[in-house]
Amino acid sequence: MTRPRHRTPTQSPPTASPFRVLRNPFPPTEVLDPDAVHAIHHASLRVLEETGVDFWDAETLSLLKTAGVKVDEKARHAWLDRAWVMEMVGKAPAQFTLHSWNPAKNVPVGGNHLLYAPVGGPPFVTDLDRGRRDGNMADVQTLNKLVQMADAMVIGGGHLIEPLDVEVPIRHLETMFYDLTLIDKAPQSTVLGQIAAQDSITMVALAHAGGAATVADALAGIRHKPAVLGVINVNSPLRYDGPMLEGLLALAQHGQVPVLTPFIIVGANSPITLPAAIMQQNAEVLAGAALVQFVNPGCPVVYGHFITPLDLRSGAVPFGTPEEVWAVFAAAQMARFYHLPFRGGGGLTTAQIPDAQAAYESTFGLWAATMAHSNLILQGAGWLDGGLVASFEKFVLDVEVIERFDAFLQERPIDAETLAAEFIHQVGPGGHHLDTAHTMARYRTAFHHSELSSRLSHGAWVEQGEQDTAQRANRKWKEMVARYTPPPMEQAVVEALLDYKERRKEVLLK
Repeated sequence: MTRPRHRTPTQSPPTASPFRVLRNPFPPTEVLDPDAVHAIHHASLRVLEETGVDFWDAETLSLLKTAGVKVDEKARHAWLDRAWVMEMVGKAPAQFTLHSWNPAKNVPVGGNHLLYAPVGGPPFVTDLDRGRRDGNMADVQTLNKLVQMADAMVIGGGHLIEPLDVEVPIRHLETMFYDLTLIDKAPQSTVLGQIAAQDSITMVALAHAGGAATVADALAGIRHKPAVLGVINVNSPLRYDGPMLEGLLALAQHGQVPVLTPFIIVGANSPITLPAAIMQQNAEVLAGAALVQFVNPGCPVVYGHFITPLDLRSGAVPFGTPEEVWAVFAAAQMARFYHLPFRGGGGLTTAQIPDAQAAYESTFGLWAATMAHSNLILQGAGWLDGGLVASFEKFVLDVEVIERFDAFLQERPIDAETLAAEFIHQVGPGGHHLDTAHTMARYRTAFHHSELSSRLSHGAWVEQGEQDTAQRANRKWKEMVARYTPPPMEQAVVEALLDYKERRKEVLLK
């Protein structure tokens, strides 16, 4: 039998949805009744008062003592009075604007706005052509180009991967340079330690200030202009370690945005019940939020969430689980209780390749984060293998899911025009609407167009190479990179960033 001749598939059309911030017009999904919310709230404050929190940083402990907090400096521990905590947390804004160096890409954080951000932090990358390998700076640049081309990603990079071909002391400088020059969306930053945090914030400030500004003037220019996010991970249970506190203080002192995110594995570093994990996370976030507000009242802060169960049979940490979904709904309710913007989960999976497991786990997590009204959804595209790997194909597949949410969340007016009763009357029983004026005016844009799903007949699919979804995603990410054009950053700003990067490298590599 002669096999049909392979034909090269036609090129994909441009990205389906233009750059815009999604809004969720539906009520948030909630799993806690008001009594449960108050029970978690009061139990959290009791933990802060009676158990307390480790703060492994001398400057932080000194600040807390100044605030009147009971501190044991030798034990690096503090007990936080509930009245003080609530007074401080009440100073944080419920909503703020995150600014890009391109004002057209400024985005609102809070309310019912949904902001999706790409993968961040894996040491490995993978694609169908070269397989799993160490990440490098070329991969950083490729991922940045994909982030720029994917309008569903409205937040930019922030150490998208670990480029293992760059020395650790200067890695943050190289990644931030490309996060700013290849993307014109508000970035995330590396805030592990004072040096990385200060350099990252300074480079963001220079990108906003213009080529002739001094570092001091540039930093002053963003003091009341949130322009960068930094994830502050709590070393659960109940411990903020030194490098994270240095990053938190740097962000707060410059008016930038800490995303306070406990990393809780239920049954390992929290009790095994989900309500206990939510309560512990809540206490940890409140402690950090109170500290931020004492350092800089009114500084934006995001209530972060990252809870997943431990598989006690195997020791594995799974993602996309029913427990993870319940937890994100509950945590979002707690964030709304304190009027804080909320960071939910993302496209998380333990799958090693972009297969069916990756699809159902990631879609489950993204759906939950979306319907919980998460304001910030990090790790939204590209995460694979429990966060160890960034996948180019998975990035494209996750963006497809988010674009489907975009189409689903669009408000649909119910009026005479959309009800189209006159056309139903015109066609009558047994007719068709394929050529009515109503259809002809709308058929190009009426429904979501998928760039990845195969809607071919079986014969046509065979003739075009029998490609599966991952293979189509492989083709698409390459097309996106080929279409990439740099954003319109002024050359003087690029040179200022390059000059700062090179001067700091000389200092850090001595």
